Amino acid sequence: MNKLFKTMTDAEYDAVYELSPQQDNQPQDASAYTKIMINDLVRQAYIGVYDFEHGKTQPIKINMEIAIDPIADWEADQHENTVCYAAIVEKIDNLIAEGHIQLVETFAEKIAALCLQNSKVQSVKIKLEKTEIVENCGGVGVEIFRTR
Repeated sequence: MNKLFKTMTDAEYDAVYELSPQQDNQPQDASAYTKIMINDLVRQAYIGVYDFEHGKTQPIKINMEIAIDPIADWEADQHENTVCYAAIVEKIDNLIAEGHIQLVETFAEKIAALCLQNSKVQSVKIKLEKTEIVENCGGVGVEIFRTR
C-alpha cells in the first residue's frame, strides 16, 4: 500500500475544499441524500501521453460517489427510482471502447459528464488511478468533484 498519501475521509475532503452540504449541491439537511458508490472498479484502458503507453492497455482503478436526491418513493422498491450503477459501469466501458485517451483528467471529466446527464444526479466525485505506471507506487491519478 502506498504510504506517501493517506485517503481523505468525506469530512476531510469537504474541509479542504470548503464544501458544505448546501455548497456541493446536496440537500439542506446533510443526512438527506443518497450516495451511489462504485468502489475499486478496475478496467484495462488505452490511456496515457507517453509513447510507451500507446498501443497497449493498462489497468485503471475507478472509485466514484454519485449523490442523488433521496428516493421519495423508496417503499415502492423500484429500480427506476434510482441511478443504476450497472448502467454507469456500462457507460464507462463504452468510453474505454472509444479508443485511446491521453489524460486521466480527460477520462474523469468524461465520466462526470455522462453521470450528470442523468437528472437524478446532483454531484459526482471521481477518483481515477493508474495502478502500474509508477514503480513502487500504489497508484497515480486524479480526483474530481462536479455538480450540476
